Amino acid sequence: MPPPLIAPGGIGVGGVVRGSAPWAALYATLFFGARALGPRAFATCARMKPADRSYWAASVASVVNCLVLVPMAAAASRALPLLSPSAPFTINSPLSTRACVAMVGYTAYDLGPLLYHRAEWGGVGMYLVHHVCTVLSWGITAASGYSHALSVPVLFLEATGPFVNARWFLSQHGYKDTALYLANGVAMFVLFFALRVVFNWGLAITRFWLQWDAFFGTQPTYVIASILLFYPINL
Repeated sequence: MPPPLIAPGGIGVGGVVRGSAPWAALYATLFFGARALGPRAFATCARMKPADRSYWAASVASVVNCLVLVPMAAAASRALPLLSPSAPFTINSPLSTRACVAMVGYTAYDLGPLLYHRAEWGGVGMYLVHHVCTVLSWGITAASGYSHALSVPVLFLEATGPFVNARWFLSQHGYKDTALYLANGVAMFVLFFALRVVFNWGLAITRFWLQWDAFFGTQPTYVIASILLFYPINL
């Protein structure tokens, strides 16, 4: 008997839209607030071109998102064995669903500044592909209730975000030749390697190789297809 289209705890597409909208609104408010207050609080920000001020504000929102998502993923992982090498693809909880929905909301908001400044910001095409895949990936996870054991642990990768953003902030605000900039760079490198290389590939091995039969045998075809399409792109 094939798995049901929506596992117990899946909230459906409508639930994802309703749940992610407040998060998108929150980050949009934060973006416009940072863009308005940044030039008043920091002389360097006041001298920036409009597109760079938007990037400054988007970076503030990005840092806040990281500080929100990682504790959410940790709380969900304490409630369920999501980090276990043999975590089932069918387990979920309101906490893991909330984390997925929050990721959808942030990414949906971030598409706005990205599209608006597509002519001024570099690498927009790559980020657009990443953002669309992210919305679909975590949206399908929350809607269906499947693969929380894959999607929620991936959110721990966002712990690198504050350091990546801090590198840009420090560079723009004249701290590039300081010990603080160097220390942040070392921390960024170590954390990036530990999470986005070692942890990320370890997660891929435990989910796709060690649980090959469970991956294909306990989830609907559309979930399997979406993961096989989107996960390598994001990875």
